[in-house]
Amino acid sequence: MSHEEEQKTKEGKRSLALYFIFISLALLTALGVSGFAVFYYLNLGKSKKVQEYSYKDEQIRNLENELTECLSIRQQGKSQDEKECEECPPCTCENNEKPSCTVNFTQEELLTKEGWNTFVNSKYGYSIEIPNGWVINEIKEGGFTMNDSHTPDLYFKIEPDTLFSFSVPPSKTTESSSQIWCTQAHRKMYEWNSSVSDPAWQDMRIIDTTFSVGGKQFHAFIHYKYYGASISSDIIDFYNLLLKTIKFN
Repeated sequence: MSHEEEQKTKEGKRSLALYFIFISLALLTALGVSGFAVFYYLNLGKSKKVQEYSYKDEQIRNLENELTECLSIRQQGKSQDEKECEECPPCTCENNEKPSCTVNFTQEELLTKEGWNTFVNSKYGYSIEIPNGWVINEIKEGGFTMNDSHTPDLYFKIEPDTLFSFSVPPSKTTESSSQIWCTQAHRKMYEWNSSVSDPAWQDMRIIDTTFSVGGKQFHAFIHYKYYGASISSDIIDFYNLLLKTIKFN
């Protein structure tokens, strides 16, 4: 090979080497730029997400603060009973209505009270049926008195709970439990025998049944003379029927 040809071969190899170097540098530059772009994009996305989460956290905190303030304002305007009712279990507070009651009457009782009128005490929330032939002769605060127009010694009355006493002590007192409109009641029967000193009290009977309605206590009395066991038994049955007609409104 001549010197000139050898010189050309060397220059060709040098050009080829420079070409490869240039291509390598270009590839490295491209890879570097791409890597930077990817790194920048990932970091930018992460930064946006952090900012987004921070913004959402701030919104949640603001809503919580507004809710707390609202509840505080509402609580300030409520009574103690309302606050306690909110704190107690739902089953304790969900129903403050009076319980319903079903009173069953026998066929004989239904026939006996057929056509009876009704006396209503709207102030204290109770009513009672008035027998035929009976007259209401006095209406007082919370109660009334009625009597059988044919039997002066037989009368019935309801009155609020008051202290009372008898001018002649009873010869015998019997106590028992009872029910009025599905609620517990207490009964006392006072008896005077024929030997008491005051003739007006001889053989007298008074039955007093105590019941409560609307947070107030009442007495339901029946007052009658004892004319033998049979008549007395009929009067007691009649009294029980009167009490069965009492309803709490």
